[in-house]
Amino acid sequence: MTSCGDHFKEETRRAAAALTPEERMQRALAIGKRDLEFFATVSGQTVEQARQGLAARRAADRRAAQKGWTF
Repeated sequence: MTSCGDHFKEETRRAAAALTPEERMQRALAIGKRDLEFFATVSGQTVEQARQGLAARRAADRRAAQKGWTF
């Protein structure tokens, strides 16, 4: 027996499969932009401050991984 969720997942899968690679990339970038704006809002920062803070965190994580540190 299938649920509403199963139908929704299948519908979403079909819709995504119908997109061109360029359309999928545009959708992914739009989602990322929306998420960054949301993060900036809830953390009380401007979008640019949030972007810089996240970039600094990623850089720190890469440096830690290169040195073999684990968290």
